[in-house]
Amino acid sequence: FLEEKIVETENDPLRNFITTLIGLGSKPIQGRIMLIKEAFMFYQEKLRDLQSRPQIGFFPHRYGPFSRDIAIEIKAMTRDGIVRLDEDGGIALTDLGRVAFSRIIGNYPDDLKANLMSYRKGLDELGPDGIMRYVYENFIDYTLNSKVKSRYIKERSAEPQ
Repeated sequence: FLEEKIVETENDPLRNFITTLIGLGSKPIQGRIMLIKEAFMFYQEKLRDLQSRPQIGFFPHRYGPFSRDIAIEIKAMTRDGIVRLDEDGGIALTDLGRVAFSRIIGNYPDDLKANLMSYRKGLDELGPDGIMRYVYENFIDYTLNSKVKSRYIKERSAEPQ
């Protein structure tokens, strides 16, 4: 059963993506909203040119870019013992998830591993407000339905003529 879950995680593009994103960090991702924002940034900035990237539907939502695909998959991965939710809301890999991550990342060239780990470390250093501000300033189309947009970006006034 455990081997089956590991192989499923390795072979499913969305599970592979989520496992990699979480596994690259040295600490849990703080909550589902932040997981989706980090996944969005990772997807847009690091995977946009890869032909093998998973197809993930992101759309404008109440807190910026959202993906039902990821929200649903996180629940399934929790149920399957790949990820766990900490008491403080953090999302981390379980021991089983770490085994899957090790296998996945073991297939990456060293320079790509280092680049992705550095990127995830940068996300951790930005923190939730920094990530939200970055997303809101750089991916405006995904903030159209946001309830919190005014917290992260200033409305642009018309230039004087």
